[in-house]
Amino acid sequence: MTEPAVEQGRCPLCRSPKETRVWVEPCEDTPPVQAKPDGYNISDTTAKNGGMAVQYCAGCGFGWNNDPRAAQRLEKEYSSYTEQREYLFEGRNRIGTALRILSAIAPGSKLRPGTRLLDIGASVGYYTKAAGLLGYDAIGVEPSPWAAEYGSKNLGVNIIAKSFFDCAFDASSFDVVLLADVLEHTTMYRSMLESALACLKPAGVLVIVTPDIDSLAARWLGRRWWSLKPEHVVYFSKRSLTRVLTELGCGDIKIGTVGRTFSLPYWLYLLTGRGSLLKDSLLRKLPFYFNFADQMLCLCVK
Repeated sequence: MTEPAVEQGRCPLCRSPKETRVWVEPCEDTPPVQAKPDGYNISDTTAKNGGMAVQYCAGCGFGWNNDPRAAQRLEKEYSSYTEQREYLFEGRNRIGTALRILSAIAPGSKLRPGTRLLDIGASVGYYTKAAGLLGYDAIGVEPSPWAAEYGSKNLGVNIIAKSFFDCAFDASSFDVVLLADVLEHTTMYRSMLESALACLKPAGVLVIVTPDIDSLAARWLGRRWWSLKPEHVVYFSKRSLTRVLTELGCGDIKIGTVGRTFSLPYWLYLLTGRGSLLKDSLLRKLPFYFNFADQMLCLCVK
């Protein structure tokens, strides 16, 4: 499954040739990103965008990586990534963040028995676990066999070890479909959204968490923005995300911001790329919540 071909110099989303410009210039002293022998590092902040330029359309607020090989390289890395101690160490905090996000779907309300949730790009299943704690009948799908097995053994969650595009879910079979930190990783975002919406029951909710390239933090920090990574091949804003969802037939779209909960040493690592993550410290046990207003939470009713 592929997205429609886009002419050079045109925005992949709105096809405009007039509003395109370079958002981040290529960095000559940073070598091109190569496939990593140990697979994808989900917590790596040191590579930034690998020195590659990020294009931006001022007309619709959409950004994209200009390396045409990035998608193929990442597809191999996602299916091969293995244990990431830094990522796993923050597991309790990640579940806390997931609980906060999923609670926003229906604040204060009780779920009907059998309410089904599909977690696309589940990794080891922290969102899948949180959904189960809230009463959902939750299932995840994840291309990494290691991540799916880890979630099953250590979190007790049901994760299918496949790419979402290789799964054959019945139409209108889920009440909630979750795309948390996923859309920015694929050039096939339109196909993914279309397939995700097809899985939803009427009046079902599509939940999206993704960085906001139009946010103040992104514009102020530029190349130093923590969401600028080689594995992020597209970047949405509220304008561009609303546009693509509207084009796919969605009418009830609400977009806000969402924060995260991590330990202070992990926050410092994310923001600076420095520090010993696994060093014993009392601060490793204390959760800190921050919202830099650069991560979007979108709730879309089918």
